[in-house]
Amino acid sequence: MRRSYVLRRSRAADWARICGGLAVPVLVLAAIGTRVSLVPTAALVPVLTVGFLLGLAAPGVAIYALTDVWKNGATGGGAAIAGIVYALPTHVLLGLIAAAAITYPRLTDVSTNLAEPPEFIAAASQQRSPAGESLAQQQDAYPDIITRFYPMPLGDVYAAAREIIEGRGWTITRDSRPTVMPEASPESEDAPAGETEEILRALARKSVMTQSRGTPLPPGAEASGDRPLPNVGGQAIIEATAPTLVFGFPDDVVIRMRGSFESTDVDMRSASRSGQHDLGQNARRIRWFFGRLDAALQLDPDARSSSGLASFGR
Repeated sequence: MRRSYVLRRSRAADWARICGGLAVPVLVLAAIGTRVSLVPTAALVPVLTVGFLLGLAAPGVAIYALTDVWKNGATGGGAAIAGIVYALPTHVLLGLIAAAAITYPRLTDVSTNLAEPPEFIAAASQQRSPAGESLAQQQDAYPDIITRFYPMPLGDVYAAAREIIEGRGWTITRDSRPTVMPEASPESEDAPAGETEEILRALARKSVMTQSRGTPLPPGAEASGDRPLPNVGGQAIIEATAPTLVFGFPDDVVIRMRGSFESTDVDMRSASRSGQHDLGQNARRIRWFFGRLDAALQLDPDARSSSGLASFGR
């Protein structure tokens, strides 16, 4: 009588495939769920932790299963290998995170103006100004992140900055529009009455151009004959919430524009709400914004470098 042998299947192999198969979907759920408000911000870190732990567990369990298959002749080798393959994306992502943590300084708050950084007022979590060791780290790591100077009116720069922010999908939490401060008035003793009226008419025409670039008219202003004077001086501030690229962690951004009819200084600050390391995200965000602002204002990079305007500040 012929005996039949029943091959034993390794349970560890099935668990390896389950762990590896769930790791990436959990991470994707965290990334997409945060953006569509399916996953609360407070639950984002726990969900990511579960996803990465599943990815790390899969190879360990798979190795145990393959050992069982080799020594005891159990089945399930294919399932164990599948678990390793499924978990590979999580290991690649962890490797990129580790590389960024080593490459970039341990910062969570980056500003173009270290002496007088723009203040957060509407941020969900108030950010303190960087000081001490953080300032030295930023100066060493990001010498190019400094105050930018544009030889353009404040109103034009404000309109371009707001358009970039809206186009990126950042949520504006505070919008302090430019202050109207005309440089000449009818009572001026230095300018003749006719010349003053001509200046004001020219400024009004410039205001129409500025408003047409995306700055809405204030309440009560008529479509014609009652347009405000141009933004020839003062300050404008925009605060916004900007999600990180992959997992959508909410970060705080504030852009401060100070200028006149002829020129505008722009400072930007980007800070992470959570974590002890931004992995270079805040610096990349600031560089991206100024790259888009330069393009929107149509400034020649070679001209900026030679004149020391937008690239190197005043």
